[in-house]
Amino acid sequence: MELIGFVLLCIGLMIFLFSKRIVRGKTKLEPEDEREMKLLTSGAVIAVKMSGVIVAAIGLIFLALGAAMRS
Repeated sequence: MELIGFVLLCIGLMIFLFSKRIVRGKTKLEPEDEREMKLLTSGAVIAVKMSGVIVAAIGLIFLALGAAMRS
């Protein structure tokens, strides 16, 4: 259980930290288009960050359960 928790925690942190790159990708836009794209994708970035937090929280729960079962 601890291994699963650690993996989920790492995945959740990576999703949270790289949420802008996940949503927007490596798009090259002109400055006026970039402003509009940031406005359009800001909600999606927040949603991806929240999913990363949820996955990390589930990983912490698995870590705690694994530690409780061991002792």
